[in-house]
Amino acid sequence: MGAPYEFVVKVDGDEIEIIESKNQGKNRKGTLGRVIIHGIPALDFIWQINVEKNVSGLSPIEGSKTVDSVLALIDNGILQVYLIELKSKINDSNLLTTVEKLEDSINRFYFLLLLNDHKQFQNLTVSFKGVIFYNGEEASFDEDDKIHRIFKDKQNQQTGSLECTTILEDGKNIPIQFYAKGFKDGEIRVSFDEIK
Repeated sequence: MGAPYEFVVKVDGDEIEIIESKNQGKNRKGTLGRVIIHGIPALDFIWQINVEKNVSGLSPIEGSKTVDSVLALIDNGILQVYLIELKSKINDSNLLTTVEKLEDSINRFYFLLLLNDHKQFQNLTVSFKGVIFYNGEEASFDEDDKIHRIFKDKQNQQTGSLECTTILEDGKNIPIQFYAKGFKDGEIRVSFDEIK
């Protein structure tokens, strides 16, 4: 896996960039096209995984959905997996789709782990977190399920725990965070410390 497909890319610097290609070149007000995460710690094992890319033999099954990017790093014996999604607008339907994207991305990540025989992955605890970047605009909803309540909960800075169904665990709780601070000209720049 790696370079030919730019599917799994080792992070060598202290920042990564996530591009929402369908929003590039658009001048619509409120459109989120790029997120830059800087201040990423210097660790031996850290990768950006472009789970949306179609890779022969590893492509998502038809009808499945994935987040825009995954940042995976090993720190203190824990494989920390950040599921990163970019949204220009938050509404009922795309919040429900976001839950599906988180679940499908967790499943795809589990399969990637099974294919990797690197000794560094043996006996690691895997920890997932969903980070949803958006343009900061308020939204009104008809739905009132868990992800909607987290989004509306400004007191807890739009963070909470979301129950996901995966191939290995039914009802796996993962922390999620909505983030819009600093949205400007279609871009968000954020320190890794703010989302970890």
